Amino acid sequence: MIYHGCGRHLKSKEMKNKTSIPQYISKFFWDVQKNAIDLEKHASFIIRRILEYGDHIALRWLKENYSDEDIKEIVYKKRGLSKKTLIYWQTYYKKEKCMKKF
Repeated sequence: MIYHGCGRHLKSKEMKNKTSIPQYISKFFWDVQKNAIDLEKHASFIIRRILEYGDHIALRWLKENYSDEDIKEIVYKKRGLSKKTLIYWQTYYKKEKCMKKF
């Protein structure tokens, strides 16, 4: 994992050179210019959008490209996510934490 300022942890060396979202994820960003989205600068926006609207492929991409710490930070700030989405992801991370104890 590589640390890149602003509290963001990019997971791999390949991510260091990536600056935009892949084409197959772009459908979740219908209201913004896709080429203007930067993976580091807009990490919070990207994480929130995929947690809220993403499918299983988008979620896999998210977990491959952002650290659990970054995702949890968004989930526990409770901003920009619907109540249903917040409850789901908070439950997910609580269960994940409990499973690691065994």
